[in-house]
Amino acid sequence: MFEETYPPPVINTFFTDRTTTLFPFLVISVILGLFLDYVILTQSKSLGTFKYYLLNQAIWAQIYEILMITLNPVFLTPYFAGYMGGIFRKSAGYAATSAMNALCFSLFLNNVVGVILSLVNRYILTFHPDWRKYLENKYTISLIVTFHISIYALDVACYFMALSDSEVIRTVAINETGTALQKYYNESTFIYFSLYGGFSRRLSLFFFVVICGLSGILLTSVAVFIKNVFFFRKTKGVISKTSQYLLISAFVQIVMCVLFLSVPFGWLVIALAFNIQDSANVTNGFIMLVSIHGFVDIVSTLYFIKPYRKYCLGLVGAFRKRRIEVPRRLLFLSRTE
Repeated sequence: MFEETYPPPVINTFFTDRTTTLFPFLVISVILGLFLDYVILTQSKSLGTFKYYLLNQAIWAQIYEILMITLNPVFLTPYFAGYMGGIFRKSAGYAATSAMNALCFSLFLNNVVGVILSLVNRYILTFHPDWRKYLENKYTISLIVTFHISIYALDVACYFMALSDSEVIRTVAINETGTALQKYYNESTFIYFSLYGGFSRRLSLFFFVVICGLSGILLTSVAVFIKNVFFFRKTKGVISKTSQYLLISAFVQIVMCVLFLSVPFGWLVIALAFNIQDSANVTNGFIMLVSIHGFVDIVSTLYFIKPYRKYCLGLVGAFRKRRIEVPRRLLFLSRTE
């Protein structure tokens, strides 16, 4: 009966142990991330305080990517279950998994808010510099801090609402899913969230609406930026090269945020909300996009923001010049001998 009503999730083995495959990529990403942080701090003279918004966004994206790759969360959709398939798969327990789950949720929100703040600052810096006083004052900063604290409080509340220990969650999982998740009960990091009579699925639908709303706002901002570009050119003439690169980077980061964050988690909550069977592979495939978001963010920031791009091209030019000069010196020395 259980097996017919609750089919087990089918997951490709790659998704259960992708940390090993992605580890070299992670090392490169961490090195590039540290380089980006250095560039933001030392090459942002023309950007003013905007560099702090960029640094905030970059650091959250880097931390989130490190956790997503090292923890390797495996989602067992359409069930509210999963486990960590990364470096802590054999050592961590239920409490640590629950804590990491809460931490990753907070970091996800920090990523989204970081992108939004960066976009708002870019808009003000380019089109309305006189509005900066409204963004950089104690009231706005207090509002942002209050918002973060409220989200963290909700996150902590959900953490404590979760089931108490591993034995209890396995009992509840058996009662609600039968034998569908039986093969995963031996995972020390196995975690399950109760359906609570369907409330969890309704809550997932609510989160889907929120994600769609945020994505809609971000995509609408593209139209607002484009409209202001034409208006600005018509009334005040050309836009500076630095501002043009900031606008292009804004468009790119909007697309990245929607593609690498909103779409994966949007699919996750919709698969949970509507109990979409055989969705585990698709879900974990989308989560792969989240795992590389930090790297793509690093590359786009270095390329599309003019002072950073100029600095990187200068380093490449100096390196190539040095490679050419060294053989010439060796040739000169060999001839003099």
